Parts: sequence; C-alpha cells; structure tokens
Amino acid sequence: EEGCLITPETLPYGKGYSIVEVQAPYGYILDSTPVYFDITAENTSEENGITIVKTEKKNTPQKGTITVEKTGEIFSNVTSSGEEVVIYQPEYSVSGLSGAVFEIYADEDITTPDGTVRVKKDTLVATLKTNEKGTATSNELYLGKYRVIETVAPNGTVLNKTVNHIELTYAGQNEKVTNTSTSFVNERQKAEID
Repeated sequence: EEGCLITPETLPYGKGYSIVEVQAPYGYILDSTPVYFDITAENTSEENGITIVKTEKKNTPQKGTITVEKTGEIFSNVTSSGEEVVIYQPEYSVSGLSGAVFEIYADEDITTPDGTVRVKKDTLVATLKTNEKGTATSNELYLGKYRVIETVAPNGTVLNKTVNHIELTYAGQNEKVTNTSTSFVNERQKAEID
C-alpha cells in the first residue's frame, strides 16, 4: 500500500540486474521497460541492519478522451406532386451537424488512485466544436465522471438542453488512452407562416 517491495531473497553482488513490471497498478499504464541496477558496494546503503539497493519505477495514469456526436435533420431535397396545382414538399435527412459547441465539466473530484485530486468538481475541462461530420473529441482527461452540455446549437436548430453524464473508466493496463462517446440530437427550428 506504500508502493514499495523488497525482494524475498538476497541477491549476490554483481552488475546487470533488472526489474520488469508485468502488472501495472489499477488505473495505470503498464511500462515493461526494464529498470537496470547493479549491486555494488558504492550503490548499497544500510536500513535496519539490511544492506539494500534502491530502484524506482514510475507509472503513468491512464487517461481518456470524450467524443461528442451531434446529429439532426437537414434539408436534402424537394419533391413535387399534382398537375394543375403543384405542391412542393421539402424532405429532410438525419446527418451530422457542424458548429455545435459543447462544454465538459468534472462531475466529481477527479482523483487518480494515488489519492491526488487532479480536477475539482464542476471545473470546466474542455470546450468542443463539432466538425463537418458532426463530431468533436476532447483532449486527454483523467479517468472519472464528467458531464457534457451543449452551449451553442448548429444554425437552424434548437438548443438541446439535455445534460449527458459520462464516465471514463479504466480500460486495462495495455491501453494508453481510452475513449467514450456521447451523442446529442437537435430538432430543426420550424416556422409558421400566417
């Protein structure tokens, strides 16, 4: 629980030892790069009557990205019907919408497993604007709970006031960055002609 380990057996003096991580702590990325060390008189120290050599290995906490997908009806074409009186009917199709702006806030204190608070609750962590495909992806965020809010609707649509709660969860030690998606649908703005 203190992040330390001591070899169960004593090792003879020598050079070229290495220690390799095979299982990362929960929430962290595996780093299997060997840490090399020598057991020589100049590298050792005494602690509680035991001769020891200290080595240190750092782990990087896993992070994640949030992808927001924005869809809605857009005008696609016009159909006509009738002979004497021709009626023109617009048709719409669902597509990705560009120009939507979203804000992502921490929904809790975002804490890494070592107990460090990385982001305080209710802190704005990202502002995203959807591209021509209707998607936008955040920068890398620490794992935890977030909420996504639309602040600007695409032109011709009505603002979606739904708050989407989303959680970035640990995807295992072999994933450097995990991704979670959320989606919003916008209603097209309609008009009545009197």
